[in-house]
Order: sequence, then structure tokens, then C-alpha cells
Amino acid sequence: MPKKIRLLYFISFLLLPNLILSQSEEKTIIETVQQFFNALESRDTTLARNVLLYDGQFFSVRESNSNINIKKTTHSNFIKKLNSSNEPIRETMHDPVVLIHKQVAIVWTKYEFYKNEEYSHNGVDAFSLLKTSDGWRIAGIIYNIE
Repeated sequence: MPKKIRLLYFISFLLLPNLILSQSEEKTIIETVQQFFNALESRDTTLARNVLLYDGQFFSVRESNSNINIKKTTHSNFIKKLNSSNEPIRETMHDPVVLIHKQVAIVWTKYEFYKNEEYSHNGVDAFSLLKTSDGWRIAGIIYNIE
């Protein structure tokens, strides 16, 4: 076997475990974000507490008539208000991009939001996550409303 091919096999052998681990972490991170969407749809405060860091924050950005409106809420306030309405809501993500470095991850994804099974709006969600002793948790969410 030529020397270059053996070197290529050796390098592949060294990199393969990291690639598999990275894909596994990416899948777990996306599942964490999906659990947040599931909590939102089912208004499940227990599930929300399991995926959100208590001290985290949400920021939303909406532009209208050349004005930019930024709203902020804490994860704890979100959880308190989560089951205050019975209006069916659902959020779906599309084409998520995941960046990971050790205990820090970012998920950037397009989304669509539905109220009463009717399309309401769309935009982009940016989730920041931290890997804790209990697994990946959402530290913050920034999203725009289009």
C-alpha cells in the first residue's frame, strides 16, 4: 500500500471518533431545542424547566414602520406564564445550524410559528446552550419576528 494512502487511513482513523462524537452532540443539542418547542406547544412547565437555565433570558426583535422593538423576558417569567393561555401554539424549526465548542453551543435556525393551527409569523431563532452536569441547557434565546 502506498505511503500516502496509509497516512490517509491513519488520519481518518484518528478523526473518525471525533466526528462521530460531534454528530452525537449535535443531535443531542437539536433534541434539547426540540424539547423546548414541545414544552411550548404542550405548555409543559416541567419540560421547560428541564431544558431552560432558570436565570436565562429571551430577547425578541420586531421591526415595524422603521421602528425596532426589542422585548426581554427571563426564563423564569416565561415558565410562570407558559400555561396561562389555552390558545394552541406550535413552533417548527427548519435547517438548524449547530456550532459546538466544549461546553458551549449555538443553534441558529429558521422557524415558523402557528396559533390555532394557522400560520402567524416566521423568523430566525438563535439559541445559546451550556453543557451542565444535567446535560445541555438553553441559556438564552434571541429571535426575530417577521
